[in-house]
Amino acid sequence: MATLQTIMQTLLEKEQESWQTKLFRNWSLIVGSLHTKICLERINDNLLIVGVHDIHWMQELHCLAADLVATINHHLGNSYVTRVRFVPSRTQHRPRNKPKQRIQPPVVPQQQQPKTVPPAQLTASQQAALATLGDVQLQEILQELMQRRSS
Repeated sequence: MATLQTIMQTLLEKEQESWQTKLFRNWSLIVGSLHTKICLERINDNLLIVGVHDIHWMQELHCLAADLVATINHHLGNSYVTRVRFVPSRTQHRPRNKPKQRIQPPVVPQQQQPKTVPPAQLTASQQAALATLGDVQLQEILQELMQRRSS
């Protein structure tokens, strides 16, 4: 006595499998390692709607669309698919809204006051050279410069 399951299985095996069923059944085999990034969401005539789990992959996948169509048609044995459209996946696992963590500003140690170094004393010949200048403002600037270089 045959069970209903056995009868249904026999009927399904005898009936020729449609290319859409074959595509759904073998999707992970056809797309390979991309199956972790994309999922087959719909088939509209010869257009595949493919969900992308991470939207950052959209541009890359768009560039690979022609290769993907060729690979799919090769596995199906005929040119059933002509286009692929990538959309954000509806089955994508999105994290629920988590409260934003506040970023604490880094603790900056208080700066120590720079130690003041007394200016270097000019030699008698340097002082005499500065005294020969007629411009007082120029004398002060040169004196400060010579003191910095000496320290």
